Parts: sequence; C-alpha cells; structure tokens
Amino acid sequence: PLRGATRAYLAGKLLAVEFNNQVRYGPFRGLKLPEQTRWGGGGDVGSMLLGLYEQELLQALQALPRTRSVLVDLGAANGYYGLGALVNHLFDYSYCYERSPASREILRVASQDNGLAQRVSIQGAAEPGFWHSISHPLSDCVVMVDIEGGEFDLLDEAFFAAFRQSIVFVELHDWFYADGAERLA
Repeated sequence: PLRGATRAYLAGKLLAVEFNNQVRYGPFRGLKLPEQTRWGGGGDVGSMLLGLYEQELLQALQALPRTRSVLVDLGAANGYYGLGALVNHLFDYSYCYERSPASREILRVASQDNGLAQRVSIQGAAEPGFWHSISHPLSDCVVMVDIEGGEFDLLDEAFFAAFRQSIVFVELHDWFYADGAERLA
C-alpha cells in the first residue's frame, strides 16, 4: 500500500496534469505553479492547486484590510504566496526574499509565466536590515516569515521597530532546536 506522503505526491501530480498546474480554487485562483519545485518534495502541490494549502493563512490574508498593498515574503521558495497574492490583487506588489539561487530562478520564471514580473521584486536571503531595500512605505506592508528556523536570528528589535506599523505573520520552527523554548521566549 502507498504511504500518505506518496499518495499526496501522486495526487498532486495527477491534479497538476488535470489543472495544467494552475490553482483552481481559493484566493490564488489562476496562479500557474512552476513545474519545478525545490521544497516540500512535491507533496503540497495538490493542496495548493485546490486552494487548500495552509488555509488558515490564506483566510487571514483575505481578511486583511485593503489598506495594505505590499506583501513581503521572507522564504518565498517558488512564489506560492509572493505571486499568488498578486494574481487576484490581494496585494499590488510583492518583495520575495529567497536564499536559494535555484529557487529564485524558478520564482523569476514563474513571475514571467504569470505576467507578474513587473509587480514583484526577487531578492536573495533576508539579512538584518533587509527592509532598507524596500521602496514602498513599510506601513503598507504585510510581512510573511517562513525561513526554517532563521526567524530567531532575523527577528530582532530592529526588525520589529522597522515593521511596527505592519502586519507580520511568522511560522515558528522552535522545534528545530534543542534550545527552541529559550529561542521562542
């Protein structure tokens, strides 16, 4: 019998063919996902195509007041959020920070394939002070942080001072570390 991860991977592959790699439902409907992926082993593709991936976050983004026009995506991977949020105009512009050069290239191609290249800025890893490269007012920003444990090094007093008028979502990875509870505190 197939294990859960294998079933999810195969289901995602079948949906990708059926949907032509395009998100069919949800707030990112119409987003064409890149065929290449560099994260997650492909098991999340099916839930992305169905508009179900990280549904709590999708609902939170949809519920935000339209006074925020810029998405800052730290750990952008292949652009599911950084590009998806632009497709149906949840945001006007996005800054995608991604450490992996290969993922940045996939993100660049996906931004072109979706006709979004003029509305996205693709950057390298978010380092301390990265916000100085953002040309929009930080008070217009919604920041998403999913950098696999790097949040404990990046999110310091200077970060929170810079984004004090912004909305910030952080995916915590304290379980990556033996001293995770201390880092979280």
